[in-house]
Amino acid sequence: TAEVVKATLRELGFKFHLAETSEMAIERLRYTNYDCIVVHENFAGSLLRSNSVLNYLAALPMAQRRYSFVCLVGPSFKTLDAMQAFAQSVHLTLNPADLPNLGPILKKGEAEFEQ
Repeated sequence: TAEVVKATLRELGFKFHLAETSEMAIERLRYTNYDCIVVHENFAGSLLRSNSVLNYLAALPMAQRRYSFVCLVGPSFKTLDAMQAFAQSVHLTLNPADLPNLGPILKKGEAEFEQ
């Protein structure tokens, strides 16, 4: 999963950082404004409700959050399901089965985000 995401982000011209732990991810998010954030629902072994990265992002002030496009990856989601994305306070949901199409999916999601 991570290899596909890295390759796709590289193809789309993004520079990226990988975080090994939730603490590392949150630390980077505190000091860096990212254009695109991709996080798995079970990142660092967490459950969706206790995912500290998602909880951190959801708690950010709108003035800060509006500049980052957030993609949530997980088997419990349908790809491009706007209601699921809204319910999770992200811009895009992605089922891992659709990772081979990540490039076009991210382009579509970001185009809608920028409108």
